[in-house]
Amino acid sequence: MSRTKLFALKHPYPRQSWNKQAVYNLYRYRMPQTSRKTFYQQKFRAKQETRRFHGEYLTERKWNSMFRHTLRGVVRMNPAIMAKDDGSSVVSGRGTGIDPKPLRMVELPKDIERRRKELKDANPQPIPFMQMTYAPLERRLDTAVYRALFASSVRQARMMCLHGKVFVNGVKMPHAGYMLNPGDMFSIDPLLVMKAIGGPERKPFKQLSTQAKSDLQKAIEEAQSKTKSSTYLKSSNKKVLAGNAAAEVDTETFTAAGVKSESTTTTTTETETEGEPTTSSSSSTDKIVTEAGGDEETSAGNKKFHLPSDWRTYLPKHPRWKIYDEWRPKRFMNLFAFIPRYLEVNHHICHAVYLRHPVARSGGAEVPNPFNDGVMQLAFNWYLRRR
Repeated sequence: MSRTKLFALKHPYPRQSWNKQAVYNLYRYRMPQTSRKTFYQQKFRAKQETRRFHGEYLTERKWNSMFRHTLRGVVRMNPAIMAKDDGSSVVSGRGTGIDPKPLRMVELPKDIERRRKELKDANPQPIPFMQMTYAPLERRLDTAVYRALFASSVRQARMMCLHGKVFVNGVKMPHAGYMLNPGDMFSIDPLLVMKAIGGPERKPFKQLSTQAKSDLQKAIEEAQSKTKSSTYLKSSNKKVLAGNAAAEVDTETFTAAGVKSESTTTTTTETETEGEPTTSSSSSTDKIVTEAGGDEETSAGNKKFHLPSDWRTYLPKHPRWKIYDEWRPKRFMNLFAFIPRYLEVNHHICHAVYLRHPVARSGGAEVPNPFNDGVMQLAFNWYLRRR
């Protein structure tokens, strides 16, 4: 089935997915009216609606082989009532219209907690056995992965199994239809779970940390200041060199005429006295100019801004477990964030244990679905037609 048909807005069908369109369709879904249909048509329509929610990717033949007409349930037994009554009163009233006397407020003790408990035991809620029609699907590995909140849909959990990302009892299990037994433990890579149930990932250039951005900005400012300083030093160096050339010409002219200037005499004396420091000062000046700006050709081609040669060192290094520092859950996850009682899940290490098979108890069943008891009863009767 294609994705457009799976979450089509024209025909809102409930799906086991956290997709936003699936959530909207679940809100809009209304069970069609079948009161004027025949019993066969009602059963067929109920089967059709429920199969769209439970294992729509399975063929009907495969589901028929998994269906069981025996439904698991648990009856709450009160030890106090069992100690007082051995059940003979219930047996004696079968078919004779004899019923136990209802509890009255006058006969109850003054203790409020005990009164509430006795009233609850006297009028227990019915056990929704029909909600357990699709309980065999809960044993499938892909469904268990979805129930443990390791995937955002049953189809995604199925793809995890097929790609060999799920381990059962420490062994890779590439079969999504593997039927779990009580006590089996399954696990998935935590990073894969974070990616599956997390929001959309940010692009790599947006994942730079604040510190890395500040370091890169400092490097850019330093390179710009270095470019400006080199330009200033070159211009000042040209002026100094031009002045020295003019001074040399004047000195040569006066020397040829047989006249020595006062500055020349002073310079000659200082040179004879100091000796080496003049050479060292000129060499240090050349070194500063070279480090600041380099040659004139480099400064001419450096009109546009260029990153420093070691710009790669300023980029952050993302280890495998640092990619999801800004992880956030998917939208509408709170609508599906529940774990059934038959699973024991540890989300820190993404391991889960299948404790037992799901059962129905007074007031509820452990197989979640959006259908009422009437619809599930019709679907159950459809699969009972040949049994």
